[in-house]
Amino acid sequence: MLLGLSPIAQAATWGSGVVLPPAPTFVSATPYVTGTSDATTWTPFTGLDMSDCAMAIVVIAKDGTGNGEITVAAGSTAGWTAFGTTQTSTAAVASRLFYRLAPTSSETLVIDWGSGSETQQGSCIMVRLNGADTISSAGVATGSSIDANPPSRNSGTVRNYLWLAGAAWDAIITPSAGPSTYDNFTVQAASGANGASCAIATKSIDASQTEDPGAFTSDTEQWVAWTIPVYKA
Repeated sequence: MLLGLSPIAQAATWGSGVVLPPAPTFVSATPYVTGTSDATTWTPFTGLDMSDCAMAIVVIAKDGTGNGEITVAAGSTAGWTAFGTTQTSTAAVASRLFYRLAPTSSETLVIDWGSGSETQQGSCIMVRLNGADTISSAGVATGSSIDANPPSRNSGTVRNYLWLAGAAWDAIITPSAGPSTYDNFTVQAASGANGASCAIATKSIDASQTEDPGAFTSDTEQWVAWTIPVYKA
């Protein structure tokens, strides 16, 4: 037996017999929301000390789809990266992920809602993790119904993952619960009817490859939902 590791964690090894790194650990989740006036950019945080974590992930919700992608704007601390090539949208809400490795003691994020000219409102949740340096390809789903439902996701490789379930809704939605076996449920409702809401929850699973989080408990609205496997390479 390898001391300090559970039997399940010991099972998650490379073919060479080298034990995989443990699943990342959750540090904190901080919600942010715009005001009720539309603008072309939004700065959810500036000069923020984030040196207590190895990775930060920001799940963003934008009202409407507009004419452009959600992007990192000038004025952001270097190193913030948009995950994936495009945002995912319904007819009324869009969502995208940004992440940052090795955040510093003074972090600023400026969000461009679309092509430097689109004016919108929105919200986001910034999740801090330790023991993480890689996001595997995320699964994403959209719908217009109760209970936004992050999709089942096959990461392609057995690892010790922290799974992040996230969702974005049009308008003011305050889900009452995250997926039933998940922890660290965090919500940010829109500040007004012309905004967008979001929520996240996390679960660490050793020796996992496929995960289906289950649904958030939420009222009927258009939504985008994510299933995101995070690990240390």
